Amino acid sequence: MKQRILTSVLVLVISTASVYAQKVKRKWYIIKDATDLYYSNGEKTKKKIVKNIYLGENNELSYDTDDHYEKKEIESLLLPKYKKADVFQKENELRVYFRPIPENGKLKLLEKSKIEEKNAGGYYFYELKERTSRTLDYRGFIMGAVTIPFKYYLGSKDNDNDAGNLSANFNIGTHLGWIFCGKEHFYYYAGQKKSVFSEQSINILFNTTLVPLNAENTEPDIDNNTNVIMPSFGLAYIYSFNGFEIIGSIGYDIPLGSNANTWIHKGYPWLGIGFGFGIF
Repeated sequence: MKQRILTSVLVLVISTASVYAQKVKRKWYIIKDATDLYYSNGEKTKKKIVKNIYLGENNELSYDTDDHYEKKEIESLLLPKYKKADVFQKENELRVYFRPIPENGKLKLLEKSKIEEKNAGGYYFYELKERTSRTLDYRGFIMGAVTIPFKYYLGSKDNDNDAGNLSANFNIGTHLGWIFCGKEHFYYYAGQKKSVFSEQSINILFNTTLVPLNAENTEPDIDNNTNVIMPSFGLAYIYSFNGFEIIGSIGYDIPLGSNANTWIHKGYPWLGIGFGFGIF
């Protein structure tokens, strides 16, 4: 048992099989800080998109004074709340490039407005002041590789159960999920830029485990020790902070092979915990 635990920990820390999280097609929450959104078509030119704009009780757009652009055009720019975009930091600017979207078989710029038509080749951006930060929320898909080194099975068909319900066997698989709460914090200090992010996601797991069968974890006891491959599937909650991952999961193993029916945990779900670092 100790050897299995050490092997799992070694795999967890050294290999990249812990959790690999590759974010795909993020949708950024742009309207949250719309009052500070600028547009520029050059290093010396910038125009503020809107002013005196806020969200009402029912998330409707409201205005205190007259704006440079018509209400309909502003709503076209800012709604829906989440938009697909590429966001990156350059010095004290947090630049936002909205992604093209298909329309009638052609690509057009997302939410193109008069300011873009009159100032082609520009970009939207937030201005980062010295020693301040900007936080943007986002949603998106997440996918990657995962290992669950520790599993606790919720039952056993062996009343004596000398092996116990806690297992630490080598396993590796994939996960696919949805980031329902993502936040990235952008900093600008002394001319240096920095960002950190945190994510919460719900994932579907597909996993394969190599399980050694012996007299302790079989019923009836088998005469010769053997190894069986067990595909698994389940659900997982993953919390990530700047690449460090914590996983809580529940799943179900499907033993294969001639001795599969003798495994004492067959038919029982498991709870799993995993830790790791993303590599990208």
